[in-house]
Amino acid sequence: MTALLLFTLVAGLVIYGLQRNHVRQSRHPALAGSVNFTDRDADRVRAEVAAAVARRRPNGHRRPAGCPTLTTRAA
Repeated sequence: MTALLLFTLVAGLVIYGLQRNHVRQSRHPALAGSVNFTDRDADRVRAEVAAAVARRRPNGHRRPAGCPTLTTRAA
């Protein structure tokens, strides 16, 4: 009988705690913080992609920086 009473008490406290947490969080469904900001990552990526397109060679082949040209020959 004591075990059943203790089990009921623990189960009731767990349910109460879960319900209290659920009610407290449901008032604010959005994330905390401000949403009025400029996405600097998107601006940076756009600028990098635009620069990469501008650097691209007409035939579509890009040589890595520091790579010797094909006209230089080792003697």
